[in-house]
Amino acid sequence: MSSIKFQHIFQFPFESVKEAYWKIYPEKTEILTIKPIKKQIKNSEIFTRRLFIVKHDKLPRVLKWFVTEKESILIEDTFYDKKSQIFTARLRNQSFKSLFKANKVSLFYPDPQNLKSQTVLIDDSSLSLASGLGSIGNIFTKFAVPFAHDDNKQVIYQ
Repeated sequence: MSSIKFQHIFQFPFESVKEAYWKIYPEKTEILTIKPIKKQIKNSEIFTRRLFIVKHDKLPRVLKWFVTEKESILIEDTFYDKKSQIFTARLRNQSFKSLFKANKVSLFYPDPQNLKSQTVLIDDSSLSLASGLGSIGNIFTKFAVPFAHDDNKQVIYQ
């Protein structure tokens, strides 16, 4: 399994970042369909949402040699606890599971050093390859994990 963890500070208040994330998918051009599976509010304190997402793939050319599907299916679970002020989003693949399992957990919370105007993001991504892929697995690891990297984020571990 390959993992990479990033930290990023948004120069926006937590509520603004959280609201932008809730509304992210209608703005994404690669999204084909979104189907809400579950939405729940408990005591006006805890909010959860599960989405079934079909999107166009934006894979590096070398990976397209091994993947014939033109669309990928993802499940996203989001969870917001109003009391603790922590917003969590978990994204995982439902397609290509015969080759790999990808998982991304994003944790957002107000920056303790600047509560009113900054938000911390901890992004933890992992990629588990199917056994028996051999050198193809090495290619996936070499290209897929760096492909998820965003230069605006500070790498915590890799």
